[in-house]
Amino acid sequence: AGLPADKVLLEDRSIFLSVRLPDMDMDMDIDQRMTNVIDPFFNMEFQVPATTLIFKVMEEVAGSDVALLGQATLDAGAFDSWAGDLELKDGTTSGAIIRVKVRAEEFGYPEDLTTAETTVIVDNPKKTKNLGIDVDITEESSCYVYNVKAKGLVDKHNKSQAEESSKLQAGAFIVAYNGVAGDPKSIEAAMKKAAPTAEFTIRPTETFRIALDKSSGDVLGVDVPRKSVGNSVLIAFVKESGFVAKWNEEHPEQEVKKGDRIVEVNGKKGTGKELVDMIKRAPNTYRVILTIIRMAQ
Repeated sequence: AGLPADKVLLEDRSIFLSVRLPDMDMDMDIDQRMTNVIDPFFNMEFQVPATTLIFKVMEEVAGSDVALLGQATLDAGAFDSWAGDLELKDGTTSGAIIRVKVRAEEFGYPEDLTTAETTVIVDNPKKTKNLGIDVDITEESSCYVYNVKAKGLVDKHNKSQAEESSKLQAGAFIVAYNGVAGDPKSIEAAMKKAAPTAEFTIRPTETFRIALDKSSGDVLGVDVPRKSVGNSVLIAFVKESGFVAKWNEEHPEQEVKKGDRIVEVNGKKGTGKELVDMIKRAPNTYRVILTIIRMAQ
């Protein structure tokens, strides 16, 4: 994740992974190329000796030489099991990471904490009914926080917390509040009731980017609410034809689905209406990059 995408040309661009075993003077080429992706999701498992591994992420653009985007080193023999992010270095990009899980043969993989729910508890001694957040309740199972109001109860709580996991921030998906879960309208109603403690159950967010080719002159091919709320565009339905349907057909590992949200267009944020306008105005000479978020499952 995090590879640069300022301007992605219409020419085919492939990203692939190789693994170097320096102690054995050996390279493993992984036979999987991701075409025209920004945040490749390899989702593969392979066996290697318990030794130092160098993960190399490579890029090949049609008519150009292969380039090293970045590499990361892991001593796989030092762990019974491990999962985490490795920063890619020594290449043409900076700030990108590769997410890896490693386990010895007799062990299981560690728990995936990226999908675990967290609880944020906000003290409300004055029992104020205004928590200082704006939410979108058009989803089926959560309240999406699109704004935390300055100097509000939640904002003051966030500023008093050192750990990010203890904060309730814009972009969060609330799946329960003070024991009320399920229907977003019920959750929103509960948040308007006075209580000395506000307990939010938060589901993590998955984020990825897609690169759409508009040169065919087709349409986006999704239904969105007539009036978007906040700073995202909720995808209510994905049609069988259009830019998004073509992307889904070619990239099933990063399928855009009902309930996903568009939060950036070519790296720029905006209101829902502004994001839709950006997509319409994006030139056909480059792929338009949409940043998609969804509630982790």
